Amino acid sequence: MAVPLSSHGLADTPYPRDMPILTLVSAEGARHHLSLDMLEVLPLRTVEGRLPNVSDTTALWQGVSLRVLLAHYDLPLPSRFKASALNGYSDIIPVQDIDDYDPIVAYQRKGEYLSISELGPLVIMYPYGDHPELSVSQYHSRTVWQLNELYLK
Repeated sequence: MAVPLSSHGLADTPYPRDMPILTLVSAEGARHHLSLDMLEVLPLRTVEGRLPNVSDTTALWQGVSLRVLLAHYDLPLPSRFKASALNGYSDIIPVQDIDDYDPIVAYQRKGEYLSISELGPLVIMYPYGDHPELSVSQYHSRTVWQLNELYLK
């Protein structure tokens, strides 16, 4: 009997599931190196949106809420985050965005894991589909793809 694979946790990934793909750095400098396996044990959140400033279509993105991620590691909400990408790009995400929009650290788009060539393995994704007011450059710049580090400030 064939059993379908769920899109959460059992589909093929473009990288080892136990390889660290995100470093979370607390305000005190403590480092948490997180793998996909570690992210996937946290509650799944889905948002609708598209990557700004690239040729992309609206899709469902799956990942973990920034708020849930911090709570899991007993880290208080900082006044802001610095989200950094593999290519050296970074932007600041104010805590107000967490309260207002609950963006996610996405690891899947349309049920598929994100490879580096597809701007993964992780993306800070805002719920653009639910909040048209996010369609401005201020939020576009905070949608950091190829995310690899989050610094709590």
